Amino acid sequence: MVFRFLCLLVLIPSLSFSQQLIFPDAENWNRVKEGQTLSFQVKVNDPTVPKFSLEGINGYGIQFDTLGNFSWTPSFDLADRFEKQKEISLIFQAEWKDGRKVRTTYNFTDAGRHELVFVRVAYLDTFSKPVQQFKAQSAYY
Repeated sequence: MVFRFLCLLVLIPSLSFSQQLIFPDAENWNRVKEGQTLSFQVKVNDPTVPKFSLEGINGYGIQFDTLGNFSWTPSFDLADRFEKQKEISLIFQAEWKDGRKVRTTYNFTDAGRHELVFVRVAYLDTFSKPVQQFKAQSAYY
C-alpha cells in the first residue's frame, strides 16, 4: 500500500510538467496581412489558469494580456515596399504560481499588401491624371 502511494506521488508531478501551450489549429493561422486583425486566445490543458506573457513585440502594436488574449493588426508599413513579406518571432510563456513554466516560439508572417491604388486629384471640378500610391502612404508621381 505504501509503495503504490509513493509511486502515485512521483508520477503526478511529472505529468503536470508536460504542459503545452494550445494555439489555433487552423492552417496558416499565424499568417496575417497588413491592415487585417489576427485575434486568438492561447490556452493550456490545465484547470489552474497560469499568467501568460509575450516576448518580442518590439513596438509592433501587438496586444497580449495575462489571460492569453492576443490581438494584432499589422500596420501598412511593417514590411517595406521591397519586401514581399516579413517574419516576426514571438515567444509565448505561461507561468503558474507553483513555479512551473512553459515557453513556445511562433513565427508570424506578415504577407504584406503593397497594392497599387488610384487616387483622383480634383482641381476646380476637373480631374487630373490618376496618381499611383502605396497603401503605406508612399506616393509616386
